[in-house]
Amino acid sequence: MTYHARDLLRIPGLVSFSRVVLALAFLAVASRPGAAVVVLGLALFSDAFDGWYARRTGQVTDAGAVLDAVADKVFVGVVAVALVATHRLSVPEVLLLGVRDLGELGIAVALAVQLDHDRLAGAHKAGIYGKATTFLQYATAGAALLSLGRTTMLLAIGTGAVGLMAVSAYARQESSMRVRRDRS
Repeated sequence: MTYHARDLLRIPGLVSFSRVVLALAFLAVASRPGAAVVVLGLALFSDAFDGWYARRTGQVTDAGAVLDAVADKVFVGVVAVALVATHRLSVPEVLLLGVRDLGELGIAVALAVQLDHDRLAGAHKAGIYGKATTFLQYATAGAALLSLGRTTMLLAIGTGAVGLMAVSAYARQESSMRVRRDRS
């Protein structure tokens, strides 16, 4: 894996970084549901656009993939904390939203213990379960902002379930990479 700072200044990197700015904007409008939903929508659009644009223009880079993953975690983390602070999400709901992210943290710790720095420094290849988890995180946050009660809880449960599938897929991905490395 090669990381170049200049890759962060390409359009996909700047779009990914915009989610960090949008996280701060979300904090400023968290008590105003309409404005918060708009910020949430902009962040969701930026999350879809950066990867699409990078692939379409041949600007997919290791640094961009890591920035995208970090920007996602920062945005969702800030939104989750703000929604708990404004009593729109409960702690159990937030934990369900974080199943995938906590699982990824567990995988990272395992890689660190194994001193597998090459794998630790990289981002997981985005899969359908990871993308679905991200979408469900946004949908749950939107439902919470709109005070949809039971729907919010059901979406949180769905996010946790799909997040668990994503972690399982990431763990299989890591395991198969280790087997290939061990064979060579």
